Amino acid sequence: MQASYPGGRQVRVGCNVGYSGFFKLICVEGKWQHRGTNCQPRSCGHPGDAQFADFQLRKGDDFVFGSEVVYTCHKGFQMVSRTNFRRCMAEGWDGVIPVCEAQQCPSINVPDTVNVMGDAEEATYGNVVQFSCKSSNHILKGAREIYCDENGDWKVSSVSTVKCEAPVIENGLILGDVKEYTEHEILNYECNPQYKRVQELPSRCTKVGVKAEWIPRPECEEIKCELTLPPLRGTTYEPAYRNRFSPGETIRVTCGERYWIVETRTLSVETTCQKNGEWAVRPVCQEVTCSRPEDGLLSYWEVSWRWESKKLGDTVRYTCRSGYKRKDGVTQATCTRDGWEPNPLCQEIKCRRKHFNNADIIGKIQAEYRYNDRVQYNCKRGYKGSFTLICREDGWYGSNECKAITGCPTTNLATNLKHLPHGDKLYFTCEDGYKFLTKGWWGEATCVDGVWSGVESCIEEQKCGDVPVIPNGEGILGSTEGQSQEMIYITCNPLYSAKIEEITCRDGRWDLNGSFDDICKPNQTCSPPPKVENAVITTPYRKQYPSGFEVTYQCRDKYTIEGNATIKCTAEKWEEINIQCILYCEKLMDESQTMDFTAEKEKYITGETIEYQCKNKAGNIGTATCQHGNWAKTTECEGKEKLNKCVNVRVNE
Repeated sequence: MQASYPGGRQVRVGCNVGYSGFFKLICVEGKWQHRGTNCQPRSCGHPGDAQFADFQLRKGDDFVFGSEVVYTCHKGFQMVSRTNFRRCMAEGWDGVIPVCEAQQCPSINVPDTVNVMGDAEEATYGNVVQFSCKSSNHILKGAREIYCDENGDWKVSSVSTVKCEAPVIENGLILGDVKEYTEHEILNYECNPQYKRVQELPSRCTKVGVKAEWIPRPECEEIKCELTLPPLRGTTYEPAYRNRFSPGETIRVTCGERYWIVETRTLSVETTCQKNGEWAVRPVCQEVTCSRPEDGLLSYWEVSWRWESKKLGDTVRYTCRSGYKRKDGVTQATCTRDGWEPNPLCQEIKCRRKHFNNADIIGKIQAEYRYNDRVQYNCKRGYKGSFTLICREDGWYGSNECKAITGCPTTNLATNLKHLPHGDKLYFTCEDGYKFLTKGWWGEATCVDGVWSGVESCIEEQKCGDVPVIPNGEGILGSTEGQSQEMIYITCNPLYSAKIEEITCRDGRWDLNGSFDDICKPNQTCSPPPKVENAVITTPYRKQYPSGFEVTYQCRDKYTIEGNATIKCTAEKWEEINIQCILYCEKLMDESQTMDFTAEKEKYITGETIEYQCKNKAGNIGTATCQHGNWAKTTECEGKEKLNKCVNVRVNE
């Protein structure tokens, strides 16, 4: 150590023996600044339980350096160890766990003429020995029964009823004012605030040898949450030196690289000691594992036994059933924190429709085809032949077999096309009543490999022709029944939804209000609708509801609805809800026919009233008020049976 230090100089400070931590002091502007972790007393962990004994802290309030615990033998047992305490030292608990042995009574020598029932030579606390004469001609002189007491002395048994006195419970309270309890009776007691029972089993008055005791002993201990020290594998705590905490105190639990807590993606969490002595979150990290997936699309899963689980990073070979393939071309599944990857393991085999410039599909045209689907193609004009493609796991099987026709004949040109060949050029236009698919009224084609390149098709002026480009989707050309009108059937890509499902050709134009760019839009969804007290939703529950979806609320029995019962999902939000379910009273009934009133409605809400008049001679007028589903009357009218009843009068003659 120096007498003084210049600014910026650092001094490292180590902790004393029995303490952990490390910090340094930095000289800043003439003052020492502290950096690092304060020295904390090292934890020794649990001192160990002794058989037939209890222990308590005599020094300190936790099992850390400097603390001391003292052991006390149970009643009827004696300490045979040299010391009855252990101290938490820098290297851990000193000494060994003390040993308690049962008090033993001296052996008894009896004549050969006496029968002995029990252990008269090595009796311990609570043992009973009974004596009787072997011969009926003899009379026993002395006690018939003795017992070994807690001090190792023989005592004469006295016949009495088994009774237990109400004990004094430190930090506890006996409920009721019973002073004595008979055998098998249970002691009803509770512990003071911030204390709990040492044992949850009920304390029962029990005969032990020749005495009665409370088993288990009624005791209260301070509520503490405990940690296992050292921590289980894959778990660390902060602070790391304590293992007992009071309610309200918190710790941080950190898991190792291959472990988790609460959920598989969480590696660290704070948990609080609760009033009942339990942690809000169980402070134990669990290893990340993956069990065999319950996937009906799997045909093979390579494990040693059916229910074998795998650990983080483990891989398993697998195959998929016919018609499905492993996602992304993988051959193995990998155990991750999110489960098995890839997810899903198997995906349906599909092939996107394949387009050829020189061939057209025969039959139904689809955007996608399933496994083993066969698609036939016919070669276009200028080509000859046909071919078939089959959808396989690796894509389409088969090839384009169209062969180009040499020369450029005009005989195979469409009949609705006027043309004029000139060398290797061909000038053309459409017949009357027809038009090009594209703009313009004439065109020029060149003879290439036996085919006129650049020849355009003519369509009727009332038709629309090819399908325009639809961003984020695809249109499939079709027609209405009878082929009277052209139609485009819309299919949007995944995560997109179609604003319209089809477009009709009208007067040579696609009948669309707006742009083709606006047809396929990203999906918008709403979370489950808000809860309304005393109401249910009539449609089945979903995790997500598409934009435009409507739900309707319905009140429980005896409740009527106020406000618009239907709300709609718009732009990922539900419309503002203005619904109430109000308890109502059903139409007032007069089954005894004791009053006159007029009920104008079938339902009345709380606060509404009906005036009535009793049918008795007085004609009392009252008011019935609807209160939380029941009618409250100001006057009760007498029933007919009471009004018409005559009292028998005895006349003395």
